[in-house]
Amino acid sequence: MRRAATSAFLIAGTVWLLTGCRADFTEETAAVESMLRVLDAVDARVAALDTVAVQEKLEQVGFECDQFRLSYLDTSQTDFRARLDSLCGYSVQARQTMQRTTVLSSELRKTRKQLTDLRADLQHHRVKEDVVATFIEIEFLYVESLSELMDELEEQFEGDEERYSDYRVSMDSLLNITSESAIE
Repeated sequence: MRRAATSAFLIAGTVWLLTGCRADFTEETAAVESMLRVLDAVDARVAALDTVAVQEKLEQVGFECDQFRLSYLDTSQTDFRARLDSLCGYSVQARQTMQRTTVLSSELRKTRKQLTDLRADLQHHRVKEDVVATFIEIEFLYVESLSELMDELEEQFEGDEERYSDYRVSMDSLLNITSESAIE
């Protein structure tokens, strides 16, 4: 009986000692929460991008450019074809922007999952104290890079919008010229 009581006491003391010496990850958890808020802000900025309008413009540009290419397939007017190719370059750049937006959205989801898992590991003390700072630093740098990528994407969207405006003016001019030629 005495041996059982001593064993129970040793086990209880060891458990108390281990739980009492555990690291308090309050600051690290707060850092993870802060990074999750940054991801929320970046998510909101991605959602604010009017990708539907860009997709509609891409379809319109693709249709118009294809129509012109088919109409002037056998033309010897290399200047005209070069101008058309230049005009239709909008779609290449806009598609790249859309692809980058898709990649960013995917990376945001993955990073959110990693941070959520890290937060749970911190709350349940499943992380070794000596590696927590490294995990936090790596995640912080990655979240920062995602935020910077979002800045670049917003600039690309603005540039694509300017290119589309230029395209629209030039294409409308081209449409007028070709419709006048067709009438004559």
